[in-house]
Amino acid sequence: MKLLMFGILFAATTLASAQSDKVVKWSATATKEADNYYSLTLTAKIEKPWYVYSQFISDDGPVKTSVRLENAEKLDLSEKATEEGIKKAGFDDVFGMELVKFSNQMIIKQRIKSTTPLDYISGYIEFMTCNSEICYPPAEVYFRTPVN
Repeated sequence: MKLLMFGILFAATTLASAQSDKVVKWSATATKEADNYYSLTLTAKIEKPWYVYSQFISDDGPVKTSVRLENAEKLDLSEKATEEGIKKAGFDDVFGMELVKFSNQMIIKQRIKSTTPLDYISGYIEFMTCNSEICYPPAEVYFRTPVN
């Protein structure tokens, strides 16, 4: 019986996690700005009525969006990432707290300094998506983009 319950929960979690990829589509681009400086842009296209949460919210609520770069220990990420898009800040009924979330589109920009030339930038984005009634479990989306 325990094995059956575990299987049902595992299947439900797997299916729900796969749903996040259907309502939020991520793309990545990278450009070289100057010697040793690069700009990474991550864009989320978010279906209505879903939301994706800011990188800059409390750890007490939903999983905030985060970006993890491969070989980050070799990169200077001292400049804070920025966010753009259709932002809504205020009290969230689902979590019962003040939150910042994005609908339709979220754009994250990160300036990167590297002591060695970069041909591509790769890593993954972790995010959580909710609507006014339910949330999908956090999802991770891998990206690898050439530097133009």
